Amino acid sequence: MSKNDTVIPITAEEKSARIVSIYEVLVDFCCNPDISIDTLNKNVEQLFIALNKRMEGEARIRKYLEDRVDNKDDAKRMSSFTSLVVGSSYSLLKNNKDTLFKTPDALVEILIKWKCEVLTIGRSGADERDKDHFKHAIGSLDKNAQDTLNAGLNTLLECKLKERPERKLIVFFTLAVHDAASNLRIADSLCDAFNACSYIKTMKADKRVSVVVTGTDAILPSSSLTFYKVPGVGPNGFSPAGYSFSKLYQVIKGALLIAVEHQREELTKLLTELEKVMRATPGAADRFAYLQKNQFSVEDIKAYDDIVTKVLEVLEEEGVRGFSWVKDLSVLYTSMHVDRFITASKSQSSSDIDEIIDKICDNVIFRAKNVLTPHRAAFHHIDAALQTIQLDDAAANDVEEASSSCSDVEEASSSCSVFNCTAT
Repeated sequence: MSKNDTVIPITAEEKSARIVSIYEVLVDFCCNPDISIDTLNKNVEQLFIALNKRMEGEARIRKYLEDRVDNKDDAKRMSSFTSLVVGSSYSLLKNNKDTLFKTPDALVEILIKWKCEVLTIGRSGADERDKDHFKHAIGSLDKNAQDTLNAGLNTLLECKLKERPERKLIVFFTLAVHDAASNLRIADSLCDAFNACSYIKTMKADKRVSVVVTGTDAILPSSSLTFYKVPGVGPNGFSPAGYSFSKLYQVIKGALLIAVEHQREELTKLLTELEKVMRATPGAADRFAYLQKNQFSVEDIKAYDDIVTKVLEVLEEEGVRGFSWVKDLSVLYTSMHVDRFITASKSQSSSDIDEIIDKICDNVIFRAKNVLTPHRAAFHHIDAALQTIQLDDAAANDVEEASSSCSDVEEASSSCSVFNCTAT
């Protein structure tokens, strides 16, 4: 699928229909007699489930999802690879239709429908290793549980290599959380586990592993106005949020896992520059403290934009074989966003439940025009994977053609030598 296939323009009529649909869901949410401070998490989770169902019921979204699921070419392409999805709880959620999926859960569901071989690893979930097409292992992303993550990854890949050692692997690093400091720690933990895994090293040497990182439009330069920009001193009066820095960090770390040597040198240099910016802010003891603030200096923003531009040159113009980052992602209503909505609403109001509900509704409406459902976001990840596969095939063909060309030259040279000898 091309990028244009993933972007679905919304008409004025459809916008009106969405507003009415969301309004109806919000009325039900506000009129719930059982809602309280103690039940708010569950209530907001049910609100998000209802919102996602309504949006996926819209004619254009429903047709898009149906067409994508029925796309036999995409299904065949993806089913020729083993997919490792990091951070999914699908093994716990799959039998509960009223569960709020995260993007990695929706991604796993689609891949299993396509009969793909899927491996998942996350801090929770049923330990399933003997099911057709699906295996899950426990591996915590907590900063003090690196051994658990390493063991989980090794367990999954050991099973895979024993069963089908020739298969190629696509790793979906669905890394995004809203806490910027956690994003840095998660990226470090996953990349350390990836680099320590002997099975991954074997597949990397044979060019049988690819990496897809959840990017979002947060990493775009500060001149690009998105939901991830906050009032500040950047272009148009906005600055990148700390989240933007953390997502750029993740994308660079992910690319470094796959990049060839000269690209590794450039990306390592850019990562060092980003670390330097994050640590150089006066009064910030470390990069985590720095990322918690959103008021960056003009120099910080200029440095950020410069690094983003150079990273995109490597990733987009030159291309890193076996790597892609997911674009066109913005707002989602998922389980990961429940606490964030509640916390933001409480900070903007008193502890009065009616005021908190009003603020939650305001946040939903404010984000409604840009929101994606988890399944839409999952297909953005699949598109990134398909792009990686296509680029990898093209690179392999170039190598094969170059090799063939060299063979032809050697053969011609050999023929010429024989001819000369005969003539002599």
